[in-house]
Amino acid sequence: PDQTKVLGYVSVEQNGDPGAAEMREQAQSIDSLCRRRGWDLLELVRDVEISGGGSLKRPGLMYAIERVGKGEASCIVVSELNRLTHSAVDLSRVLESLARTNGRLVVMDVGLDTASDAGRIAANSLLRVGSWERRRVLESTPKEVAAARARRATAGLPAVEDIPALKQRILEMRGEG
Repeated sequence: PDQTKVLGYVSVEQNGDPGAAEMREQAQSIDSLCRRRGWDLLELVRDVEISGGGSLKRPGLMYAIERVGKGEASCIVVSELNRLTHSAVDLSRVLESLARTNGRLVVMDVGLDTASDAGRIAANSLLRVGSWERRRVLESTPKEVAAARARRATAGLPAVEDIPALKQRILEMRGEG
């Protein structure tokens, strides 16, 4: 028998109801897949997506990745990619974390299974896209900061750096705790 130990991962949007039909549908599709393949569904991990602040800042997802990392599970199954993340950068981080521990990711709606040849090729491509996106963001951030400063200057709103006495007072206050 297949010894795949699965953690199912389901999520709802922040304004959604954690007990909603939407979450039950995700859970049922994951359970159905595990039954068909003879996999052991250890636990269904639930999260509420946090708007803004990065899609990986969810305790359930971090818990699932940690359990795979410890060898307590071998696979995370999610019914839809957008339940896992909306970001190529964050997806590549999940894939990297799982790859470091020989973990497996199955995303049902896009047919991704990182244990298959096609899934490994897709995962490698996604890792490259995520890496490219991280570099692009790092390169564009200084330009965006400079542009924001320029807009602020033309709007007549000075930055702290533009007022040496204010900057010094802030440093003194930080030093005083």
